Amino acid sequence: MILSPRQTASWLMSHDISFGAVCRCVCTLLCWFAMTTVHAQPGTWQYYLAYGEPQQIEKAEQGLFVKASGNLYHYNLNDQSVTTFDRSNGLNGGQLSHIKWCSEAHRLIAIYTNANIDLINPEGEVTNMPDLYMATMAGSKKVHRIVTDGSIAYLCVGSSIVKIDVANAHVVETYTLGSDVWNVMAVDGNLYANTAASGVMVGRMSDNLINPANWHSTSHFPESIYDAYRGDYDAYISIVSQINAGGPHYNEFNSLWFVNGCLYGVGGGWYDGGQMDRTAQWQQMDREGHWQRIDAPMKKDAVSMAIDPADATHLYIATCGNGLFEFRNGQSVAQYTAGNSLLASAIPGNNNYVRVDGLFYDRQHRLWMTNSETQHPLIRMNSEGTMESLDHPSLFYNGTPLTILRNPTTDHTGKVWLVNSHHHHPCLVRIDPETDEVDRFDALRNQDETPLRDIYSFNCVAEDKDGNIWAGTNQGPLMLTPQQQQSPDYGYTQIVVPRNDGSGYGDYLLEGISVTTMAIDGGNRKWIGTESNGVYVISSDNTTEVAHYTSADSGLLSDRIESIAIDGQTGRVYIGTEEGLCAVVSDATDATEKMEKGVVRAYPNPVAPDYTGPITIEGLSYDADVRIVNTAGMLVARGRSTGGTYIWNGCDSKGRRVASGVYHVLTATSDGHRGTVCRIAIIR
Repeated sequence: MILSPRQTASWLMSHDISFGAVCRCVCTLLCWFAMTTVHAQPGTWQYYLAYGEPQQIEKAEQGLFVKASGNLYHYNLNDQSVTTFDRSNGLNGGQLSHIKWCSEAHRLIAIYTNANIDLINPEGEVTNMPDLYMATMAGSKKVHRIVTDGSIAYLCVGSSIVKIDVANAHVVETYTLGSDVWNVMAVDGNLYANTAASGVMVGRMSDNLINPANWHSTSHFPESIYDAYRGDYDAYISIVSQINAGGPHYNEFNSLWFVNGCLYGVGGGWYDGGQMDRTAQWQQMDREGHWQRIDAPMKKDAVSMAIDPADATHLYIATCGNGLFEFRNGQSVAQYTAGNSLLASAIPGNNNYVRVDGLFYDRQHRLWMTNSETQHPLIRMNSEGTMESLDHPSLFYNGTPLTILRNPTTDHTGKVWLVNSHHHHPCLVRIDPETDEVDRFDALRNQDETPLRDIYSFNCVAEDKDGNIWAGTNQGPLMLTPQQQQSPDYGYTQIVVPRNDGSGYGDYLLEGISVTTMAIDGGNRKWIGTESNGVYVISSDNTTEVAHYTSADSGLLSDRIESIAIDGQTGRVYIGTEEGLCAVVSDATDATEKMEKGVVRAYPNPVAPDYTGPITIEGLSYDADVRIVNTAGMLVARGRSTGGTYIWNGCDSKGRRVASGVYHVLTATSDGHRGTVCRIAIIR
């Protein structure tokens, strides 16, 4: 239920709220409705999936189900409408391996790469069937094929055939044949199976086919048992190729940045010490959800980017193998390689492997790049395009250049930090662009002088709002305090989290968990992406696990996290996973310098009678004292902002839902400035 400002005013006057209060409330609401768009509440998950590469097409009554880029959409042949599917509208998994329409049951069988199954009707209603996903089976659960026979479907799963009743959504039985099953056919009461090791096998469907003894090899079988299944692909690909289902073109987001109101991403990078060998491209999305894709002339693995601080349409893309590319207005205008620049190949005598693993601009608008595994591992270029190398001794270890210098971040002083992501010499590197000084932080011991063992990769680096530098390693997060940053000899800090069990003991924060990416939100909380454990959110004081998102118990697409970027204005946290891009709306935004009316806003506002969710107040200063009072000035609720956001549950201090009325949001900054910053109308 949404009330207009006029309806709200009528309600307020009918409840004896003063005319002055009505006018003030209406003015506030008019300003609010004029400036706002629909807000997603904290905890809401959103998905940005690719549908650009059609892989399977299934005709389903008056529409087409299309598996494209591993994701699913439906195209209505009558009105040409497109409906995309993801977890927000019913799906129970990420990337799909197969789809198949069962006309008898009027359902699409959609099987995910993890063997979970969804059954979807033409109206988009989804029924989950987790039997195969949850089952304990010997061997692989990889599905090779789906074959339907009436309302029954046979799944070729590894070395087994799984028979399911599609109409009633349950597994009937499973037949194990001992080698991979590529195809199955039900003909004249017989079930034929094309297997990898035994050729074609047959069993009578009236027999107990669970017993392997009732299967035998045969030389008499339908020739089509060897046919490759194409479904309705050939009949409808000409139509599907003209459909724009929206979203990005690729699901690959190994690195993300949120800059100038846009999300930017590249897909290439390093994976367990090797290159990902992914399509060379960069993609960007504005806050309205409009995507732009640039398929660059690079062959593969775009790994980093830098946007010109003076011109957002001018940017550079670094590649792992093809050097540096320059773009203006989305068009490639130059390529820098070993043949026309100071860049060198990582393989002597082979100029076709020019690696640029990291890019950044300094405060003088000079572009810096890492040319790893060469004798000039750090190069900068001025605005005229002239390059010079900075061959500092700290960029070499035992005479060998550092191997994978990447993922740069600039701290609040203008210094730049990079990671060396290689077992040859894992460490952090700090560059001062003003003085050309370079420091290598490779003293792998903690604050207690305990050696940090088994670290073979530094993967990411970030600065928090207290000036601490965080490093994500294959053995968990490490931190450099401002004091430790004064000298590379001071080592690192391992955060100790108290057990709070009376023992007085504690544990190192996420010890032994491989950290792949990190980002700091407006409330100084650490969003930590991991190799196989999803995303952790750690409190501002580093001692509390605020949240732990996994694919099993949240909207996260996959537990393997490749990148995280945060839109500080909206609180939206973008997460690049191995199965695509998703986002969760957090309860923290960037703080404002000055709280005042017109900057601080609440939503939903007014609060309708049937609304029971959180009320979000944004535009606050960092760690602001927030008080909510009624028109009589009585305190209703109190707390502190997380970054620039405060979440109110609509209840008083005793947990009771507040009555109808206009509530004032009062704030106080750390220097004592107080005042009313907004009002909230609540209707019960």
